Amino acid sequence: MKIGMFIASLGGGGAERIVLSLSQGLCDLGHEVVLITSDHDTVMIPPQGLSVRHLSDVGIDDPSWRKILAGPAVAWRLWRLLRRERFDAVVAHMERACMLLALTPCAAPRILTIHNYLGASLGAKTPIKRLNAELLYRRIGPKAAAKLVCVSRAAAHDAEIRFPALRERVAAIPNFVAVDAVEAMSRMPLPADAGALFSPGETIVTVGRLIGQKGQWHLIRAFAEVAKRRPTARLLILGDGPLLGRLRDYAAALGVADRVALLGFRPNPFAWIRAADVFALPSLYEGMPMILIEALACGTPIVSADCPSGPREILSPDTPVDHVAQQPEEVSCGWLLPRFDETWTAPEAAPSAAEAALADVLLGVLERPEAGARMAAAARVRATEFDTRTGARRWQDLLAACVAS
Repeated sequence: MKIGMFIASLGGGGAERIVLSLSQGLCDLGHEVVLITSDHDTVMIPPQGLSVRHLSDVGIDDPSWRKILAGPAVAWRLWRLLRRERFDAVVAHMERACMLLALTPCAAPRILTIHNYLGASLGAKTPIKRLNAELLYRRIGPKAAAKLVCVSRAAAHDAEIRFPALRERVAAIPNFVAVDAVEAMSRMPLPADAGALFSPGETIVTVGRLIGQKGQWHLIRAFAEVAKRRPTARLLILGDGPLLGRLRDYAAALGVADRVALLGFRPNPFAWIRAADVFALPSLYEGMPMILIEALACGTPIVSADCPSGPREILSPDTPVDHVAQQPEEVSCGWLLPRFDETWTAPEAAPSAAEAALADVLLGVLERPEAGARMAAAARVRATEFDTRTGARRWQDLLAACVAS
């Protein structure tokens, strides 16, 4: 098959990583994939040999008004590209690309992909983005989409209830990663100055954009409790975003600024994850967090909020997807914890119940290295179930069914 893979930009997020991984996986299965982006510059480099088409000269970091003004030109170029290339199927990822594809006449089946849990993410959007999403999934998508693919079973169930007109076209294909490649990258040496940041048996790491969805302030608050009992412990936070200054100030107000390192975006976070003693995910909501799968591949014990959606399906696949942890639940490769909310606990106040539970679990993992080693071994085994080859074959079957029908 000849497949168009359309995403607005190649920034440094999880959706962008899954698009590149999926494109490579389909190429490895013998399909021709053309990667299409609206924005011109990239943070993530496409695999060598993958054909890429840029539809505008707008940059990833350009203001939204520039992207809006470029919209008509992007739609025109997309229409011309679809006519010229004669794809067998076209897959769009994230709402900007999904809306453009849904509005563009196309002879091939159009597949729209949701990379988040809409039950939580819609409420966090600006009014204009929320209106755009509602129009896409309620009005335009039902007329244009051959399939609506969600990245977890919980997200698919939510979409079926939320958008009845698309119910029969909703499918779930979990995110996946190149497990062998991630493990190989995790074994690469850390930067020369990284050694001073690690305390043997004392290091907690998290990776993610510094935005409200990711909830890093809950982890900092819990770490402040950890540091009271383990004053040599360290928390490493990898990622950039608008909350950088506020998170730094929060750590200072809690008296742990010297123990919390905000390290910015790192092109190879896996070496940092592998070198740490525990990986923490304090997100308020997700879709199917790739970084959690990648942490499994790094062989690091995991402590994750049982947020919607993805962590439960990844860490405890034999439990119901609608079950929510009310207290810490130990699983084979880590822990699932009660959910966090948007509240920032005042520095002078006691931690919330969920933050206190996180602190206790983190301390338990650090204090029981033998249990951590057992969880690390289980993590590597579980990671193999999310390998690119498995995920690409599931996508291949879905695309073939769309083309056949």
